[in-house]
Amino acid sequence: MHDQKIYEKIEAYLNGNLSASELNDFEEQLRTDEELAEQVVLFKDIHFVIEDEDTLKFQHIVENSEKDYFESSNANTHSNLDSNKIRRNLKWFIVMAVIVFLSVLIWNRIQHPAPSNQELFALYFEPFVINDDLRGPTKDENQFIKAIDLYQEGRFDQASAMFNTLTEQDHSNMIYAFYLANSTLNQTPRDFDLAKKQYEKIITEGKSIYVSDSKWYLSLIALVQGNKNLARSILLELQKQGHHKNGKVQNLLDQLKE
Repeated sequence: MHDQKIYEKIEAYLNGNLSASELNDFEEQLRTDEELAEQVVLFKDIHFVIEDEDTLKFQHIVENSEKDYFESSNANTHSNLDSNKIRRNLKWFIVMAVIVFLSVLIWNRIQHPAPSNQELFALYFEPFVINDDLRGPTKDENQFIKAIDLYQEGRFDQASAMFNTLTEQDHSNMIYAFYLANSTLNQTPRDFDLAKKQYEKIITEGKSIYVSDSKWYLSLIALVQGNKNLARSILLELQKQGHHKNGKVQNLLDQLKE
């Protein structure tokens, strides 16, 4: 069977356009013809991958080329070629072009798989840099300064313990909550749940200067915990607000589309 007829038959099979007798004959052929079965699998993959954004762009370009070619042929030639034959040949040229494009696309994705959620977290997470001029309430200033010093020295486990004590003494202090969250994100092992709880408290309170930064870190926690939809939602919110990490926000959003 000519390649073009094979492709037409496969397309009709996948679209449910074969008659009962044609369907029985085709499925019988599938059971005995391994090459045909492989081609059907390939066409099924195309139907699945064809929704990919890059593929749709490519398909749009090729379809426009078909339109331009056909209009040019009608306008500038008086050939006796049957117009339906021209369209049919172009159609299968498009099919083969898409197959080649998809093969390259799939191969590239196999060779360069998208980074895991953990890898994305490691790529985008950076410890928050504490302002040296930062001071806590007078009554707790000495403890607060000690906790800050521990944080800046990279002794995050000890800093976390001190910030936790300060937070328990004053639940309404969002500065304590923020640095407790950041300390726990840097300690070994990271305490994502405790950090998440503190960031959510800061965001709910809504008045702290650390609300936007809390959203950024919360999006990374959502990502590493497997909740991509929540991560994407928070990032889109930060994007609209013009967060100071807007470049990283956009880059991470782009990677979450892959």
